[in-house]
Amino acid sequence: MVKLTLENLSSKLGKRVDVATTKELSIVSKQIDELGSFAKMTELEKVDFSGNYFRFQRDIEKLFEAPNLKEIKFNGCQVCKTANYRSFIISKCPKLEVLDGAEVTDDEREQAKRLAAGENPEEAKAAARAEEEKKRKEDERVAQLQIDREAREQLLAKQKTERDNIEAKKEADRALFNATRAEMAAKEAEEREILEEAERKEREEIERLEEESRKAIEEEQRAKDAEKLAREAEKLKISNEKKEAEEAKKEAERSKKEEEQKKKDEAKKKENDEKNNKKAAEDEKKRIAAEEKAQAQEAERLKKEAAEKEKKQKEGAAKRATSAQSDDTLKSLSRKDHALTGDEDDLFAPSSSFSISKGPGSSEVKEEKVQAKKKTLFDDDDLFGSNPFGKSSLESPSNKSSAFAGLDTNDSLNKFEARTSAAKKSTIKIEDDLFSSSTKKADAFDDLFSSTMVGGGSQAKKTCK
Repeated sequence: MVKLTLENLSSKLGKRVDVATTKELSIVSKQIDELGSFAKMTELEKVDFSGNYFRFQRDIEKLFEAPNLKEIKFNGCQVCKTANYRSFIISKCPKLEVLDGAEVTDDEREQAKRLAAGENPEEAKAAARAEEEKKRKEDERVAQLQIDREAREQLLAKQKTERDNIEAKKEADRALFNATRAEMAAKEAEEREILEEAERKEREEIERLEEESRKAIEEEQRAKDAEKLAREAEKLKISNEKKEAEEAKKEAERSKKEEEQKKKDEAKKKENDEKNNKKAAEDEKKRIAAEEKAQAQEAERLKKEAAEKEKKQKEGAAKRATSAQSDDTLKSLSRKDHALTGDEDDLFAPSSSFSISKGPGSSEVKEEKVQAKKKTLFDDDDLFGSNPFGKSSLESPSNKSSAFAGLDTNDSLNKFEARTSAAKKSTIKIEDDLFSSSTKKADAFDDLFSSTMVGGGSQAKKTCK
């Protein structure tokens, strides 16, 4: 059995313990049956001594000298079965909160106080008996330890003897093994030499056979290669001849196809030429027919123009006859007026008359003469002068009155105005007809000139063709 004190605490735990600062301590199943003073462990709050050999309350009493214990465990220890176990520990540790995993209640604290106030004889007797029992067990333990020590010493001696015997036997076996190994090594060396010699001979034989086999294979391979080359040469020759024959055949076929294609192209070209010639002949026929038709139309047009020209000439002759008749009428009127006025100047004298000229420039001359005539006939300034149709006869205004002496002025004026109006209308109509006839003749001349140019151009075009 072992008593735990602060001196042997580190050795029991297997590590160094700082007594002044340690707060927790756990020593479980270490066969401890008594505790020393823990008064120096002022910071210790939690201890666990479960599974040790504490039997009596006095065995653990010095633990409670630690002032700040709050949790204690003695689970599995004999002391837990003693009378007033919890009350005893609670009375010794006023700050205790948990005992053997169970919280300390207020009732348990009161019971502990009552136990601390009075003495318990049963507990004293039980303590005495426990002390005696402890001493007896201690003696038994010491005796048992002595017996165990002697048995251990005997066992150690026996083991030493056995070890010595074993070592001797091992030494003998080692010597025998070395000798046997040396003998075996010699035999192995001899056998190795024999085997190496046999292997060398066998290897040489194998190499010789392989060399012979290799040479035979090479000879056979060379023969096969020569035969193969001969076959390939024969095949190549046959293949070349066959290719040449096929190429010659293809060349002949290609030449034949080219010849056939050439013939087809020539036939097609000939056919196209014939079609083109036929088409050209048809076009020429159409052109000739069109030209003949155009010539016929031109002849018809010229015929119509000649008929129209003849018609216009007849109309011109009729108009000239009408114009001559109008001239006669005007001359007659002029003579009558001259007889009335005594004027010797003739209204239609050759100096004031106009002629119709043929040709392109005749219309301008005619226009000028017509304008001069109108001015002479219808100038308002000369109506009451010496002569109503001219200014050359009378020089002064005094003669104007003598020209109309002995006549009824109003009656003469009325007659004069009527004759002048009729002459004016007739003259304007004749001038318009003459101008229209001249214009038509000029147009006919232009049409004739144009048709002549067209006919000449057609003839020139036909000649060029």
